[in-house]
Amino acid sequence: MKNILFILSSIVCIFALTISCSEVNEIKAKIDALKQEKSGTEYYNSLLELDQNNPEKGLIKYEIGSMLLASGDLEKAEPYLKKAEQLVHTLWDDAEKSDVYFALGVLSLEKKEYERAAEYADKAIGFLKEKNDPVVFIKARAYHLLGKKDDSFRIYDSMWNDKRSEMARLDMDYYFSQLQDKKNNTRALDVLNLYQEKFEYVVGQGVQASGFFEQTGMIDQAVCAAVMDLEYLYFQGSVTKKQVLERLDEIRKKLADRQFNPKDLGGSIITGLISYYNGDYASAAKTLSANAVSHHFYQYIVQASLMEAEGATVEGLKKYVEVEKYFKTLQGFYYHFWRGMKKGPGVYNYDVAKDVLEKCVLLATNSSSAAETRIEIGRLLGLDAASGAKLVLPTELEYMIKQVILGGSVKSLDRAIDMLSLPDNMYTMQSTLILRELQKKMPTVKSYLVEKRNTSAGRLKERLTMILEG
Repeated sequence: MKNILFILSSIVCIFALTISCSEVNEIKAKIDALKQEKSGTEYYNSLLELDQNNPEKGLIKYEIGSMLLASGDLEKAEPYLKKAEQLVHTLWDDAEKSDVYFALGVLSLEKKEYERAAEYADKAIGFLKEKNDPVVFIKARAYHLLGKKDDSFRIYDSMWNDKRSEMARLDMDYYFSQLQDKKNNTRALDVLNLYQEKFEYVVGQGVQASGFFEQTGMIDQAVCAAVMDLEYLYFQGSVTKKQVLERLDEIRKKLADRQFNPKDLGGSIITGLISYYNGDYASAAKTLSANAVSHHFYQYIVQASLMEAEGATVEGLKKYVEVEKYFKTLQGFYYHFWRGMKKGPGVYNYDVAKDVLEKCVLLATNSSSAAETRIEIGRLLGLDAASGAKLVLPTELEYMIKQVILGGSVKSLDRAIDMLSLPDNMYTMQSTLILRELQKKMPTVKSYLVEKRNTSAGRLKERLTMILEG
């Protein structure tokens, strides 16, 4: 009899587990379907409705809580994530359980509850088969902020070889500062390079790297790293050509000090860089190509000078593109890129060069290089220089419209409106279509366009009429 009861109870348990598992899969399927069908606010509202109909499902609570956490609304996120923690037993997948504790760890960090963040990180790690999962970075951050920097350092250091590509900005910042404290210059340089490759270059990083190179006697690299800062500042318009040349002269004088530079390194690099900033690219290419310095800025300057002097070759472009990952926020990289393509033997037209040209403009829209590039875009579209200078790129147009929608002055649209006086091209067509829809939704924009039409003539008046009556 006992055996029969045991068998029956086992069957009931298995049946209950099967039903429970089926319910979990059903919820997963519903969430996945919503993700495919909807996004943003619509997806969020659908999750809320699904939660109302299934109030005891931890996966739904987690989805809502993680969305709110990602948006920065910690106050609303917390109750959902706390409830997901209470309902974690309703989740069958260990990875999902880990996600819940990971989110709670992030929430705790944001709330400056660092001990709790470390505890949640341990719980998240406990559900993972791979114990060196990037979840552990939450624990490293918590330890760093608790002042347990040696413990934090051990985590970052153990993760570097296999998981460095998954480090966030904050992780790299903390690890870098720890490496500075430990005077581990080689690894600190590796972190700076990865940060530049994965995220962007931050002015000042070159000077930091230059100091590390100096300490290890790598003077050529120290020069390259220091001038990299100047290159960014120059193309941002923060320093003039004269100021760059003055700084290069200061570096030359420092290199002449044999106590600092006993091997007399770096001098020819400075000579080549002076030629580069003076626009004598042939001399720069000749001088710099005679050296062999292992540094991505050096490779960029050599190839940029060669392209400016001789035009872009297939082999030259290949070498140039190799370092793009380090310079994706440097306007100069894309400026030399399109100029080299233009001078080279390959096909060069608007369709081929569009992405490079537009990126060059957008990285520093008010710089002289952006102005020259805008005119070049116009030339490729058959416009004269004055007309090309009026072009507004799609990203710029989007920004203008966003400013107006957020309550800014309608005068923010003046450049886009002025561009409508140009002969037809893809930029005027896009502006026409977008302004047509915008004036339908915003009376202030419509009134402004009417005012502009009444004081305009020729093609601009025709275009504004078409927008208002469309």
